[in-house]
Amino acid sequence: MDRWDDGTVPPKDFYNSTAEWAAAADRAQGVVAGRYRECPAEPFRYDPGRFRQAMDPAMWTMFGEPLPYYIAFMPDGRVWGENGAVISPDNKLVWDVSHEMYRLPQEHSVFAQERLPPVTRLPGTAALLTYVGSSNYFFWMFDVLARMELLRRQGITVDKYLINQKRQPFQDETLAALGVTPDRLIECGSDTHICAANLVITPAVAYTGHVQKWVCDFLREQFAGWRAAASGGKGERLYISRSRARYRHVRNEEEVAALLERYGFTRIHCEEYPVAEQVRMFASAQVIVAPHGAGLANIVFCRPGTKVVEFFSPHWVRQTYWMISCHCDLDYYYLLGEKRELVYDVWSIRHHIQDDIVVDLGRLAELLKLAGCT
Repeated sequence: MDRWDDGTVPPKDFYNSTAEWAAAADRAQGVVAGRYRECPAEPFRYDPGRFRQAMDPAMWTMFGEPLPYYIAFMPDGRVWGENGAVISPDNKLVWDVSHEMYRLPQEHSVFAQERLPPVTRLPGTAALLTYVGSSNYFFWMFDVLARMELLRRQGITVDKYLINQKRQPFQDETLAALGVTPDRLIECGSDTHICAANLVITPAVAYTGHVQKWVCDFLREQFAGWRAAASGGKGERLYISRSRARYRHVRNEEEVAALLERYGFTRIHCEEYPVAEQVRMFASAQVIVAPHGAGLANIVFCRPGTKVVEFFSPHWVRQTYWMISCHCDLDYYYLLGEKRELVYDVWSIRHHIQDDIVVDLGRLAELLKLAGCT
């Protein structure tokens, strides 16, 4: 009988991080070389002289410091549930790779379970690539696919990849382009409870919005064939609409679109196109205008010098696409929408993330002029 009984007894406690688990395992079992391997983050540098619009990292309210990313090896590590929560061999949840949206660690759904499903034992090496936001295009590209590249660069051979259930066409399309066959994937569901002989754990590498240059380089290289096929697409000036997204809409989008049309912009919805076509359109574009959202992940495929104009709600300002612009030598500009009163409490982050954007048309026209879009 295992220390965690037959494996169906849910955990009652948690580790805040994989590093905390590794340290505890070392103390209990003696140091095992290579159990936890931290990957040093690339130093981020930018040249303020490149930007005609003032760009000071201090303006990014959530700039902070990047979280460390790493590779950890957990023999007999378990993965449970549709979000792929990690349970350590001593039956504790490992929080930093088991996030659930808008929940604190002690509120994780595993603690509400009376019993867990029976354990399925998995031989060989399984790599954890789950993330609660996997069905989001940005997180899929920069947090899931990037971890495959991280493992490859570290020379780690993987038998199976553990991922969230695929719900979007872009997931199959990009996996096929990377040569990942379905037989190497295990999709986590509500009845998933796997004990891997050797579980390799990697965290979401762009979770805090700190995008590493090596991730941009990886995506540009892997999809270079699609980029090379660029030949004008839907137009050299693109407005990326979020009108079909669940939240964070541009409230005065029709007025914004009408103004941009006078400057030669074409309005598109990225979700209408396969990834290959999105890559071609962005690689062909000279100017991209968009509200903050996953569609802007495609600027990683733009040519150096492409102009990027990003709209924000003043309640949710993220440095993500500015950093990608710096890594890819793009010409970046931003515009803050009108400010609205929001409730500030521990749960208000949901309202901040989802807050709509109202664009001042006069300021937009001035910004386009500054960017040389006459």
